[in-house]
Amino acid sequence: MRDTPQTLCRTEAILALKLIEEEYHELCEALFPGSTDLLDSPASNIEDGRAPYEPNLIEVADALADLDVVINGAGIRHGFDMQALSHEVFSSNMSKLDADGKPLYRDDGKIAKSSLFREPDIAGALGIKVAA
Repeated sequence: MRDTPQTLCRTEAILALKLIEEEYHELCEALFPGSTDLLDSPASNIEDGRAPYEPNLIEVADALADLDVVINGAGIRHGFDMQALSHEVFSSNMSKLDADGKPLYRDDGKIAKSSLFREPDIAGALGIKVAA
């Protein structure tokens, strides 16, 4: 663990990415058995309703928890306060809602940014002063 935000050495950075990649593949396999990479799989065409969809709920939960652990571990190795970062990003994401607290959806199903949206203050969450 590091007390202040800093970059990782190349070896640590590669290890962090490999751990994240491994858990991502496990999540893909849990959601779409037989597929270890959703983006390169026929399962990614699930919207047409022809591809079978039989996820294993226990394995999905395990893979998501493992992803959370390796992602937070990577952040902690960087010296990041992951709780502060998560809070800041969550707060920013919630600012996408409209004045009535309702989400506005884009055509692809993602939530659009309302006029109330504010970018997350990542530097502030990290305690880093940025020159204006």
